[in-house]
Amino acid sequence: MEWIGRNKAYRGDVKVGKSLTKSLTDGFAECVDTTLGGLRQGFDVKAIMWHQGESDCKYSAHYYKNFKDMINYMRAAIYAKTGREKDKALPFIFGTVSHKSRMYSREVEEAQMRVAAELPNVYYIDMSEAGLLPDVLHFDSASTEYLGKMMYNKLVELKLVEGASIEVAKPACWADGGKGQGGAAPAALKPKRRSGGAAGGKQ
Repeated sequence: MEWIGRNKAYRGDVKVGKSLTKSLTDGFAECVDTTLGGLRQGFDVKAIMWHQGESDCKYSAHYYKNFKDMINYMRAAIYAKTGREKDKALPFIFGTVSHKSRMYSREVEEAQMRVAAELPNVYYIDMSEAGLLPDVLHFDSASTEYLGKMMYNKLVELKLVEGASIEVAKPACWADGGKGQGGAAPAALKPKRRSGGAAGGKQ
């Protein structure tokens, strides 16, 4: 929270601001002031959809606290603009990091599960088998599409959007690092939780 407090929103130049968290919350606040707040039918925030930043592996020992703080900060900032009690615990949906990534961190992944057991309405999509681009960092197109469809199905499951869930096939390349035929799609995972959800992080 101290780091967020002393940094400005990142808007394409790290010399001006470094916080991606504030990029989202400041951008949302501006959107409410300039557009959403003027809609005759009003507006409703359904969820926060997000993806883990692999650079967090450099700070894995601090990941648990930083990620938890980030989720709480985002929810509080959105609630400050809407005044709706439900937004204090907005659904937070994210994808995990591929185990094939050169920046995969087991410590980060374990921290995600810990946060998931403690915060309500936090859900993750298991991307541990995801295929990657040649940089061994970013998802390939099939894995990116898979994540998007699984996030959509989670929104349907939580009754946040109207519509039917769609069938999602696990990309064939997941089976054996790019040479297999794949298998059935795993569900959006949710670990045992004390007060709700499942989780991941970058400030």
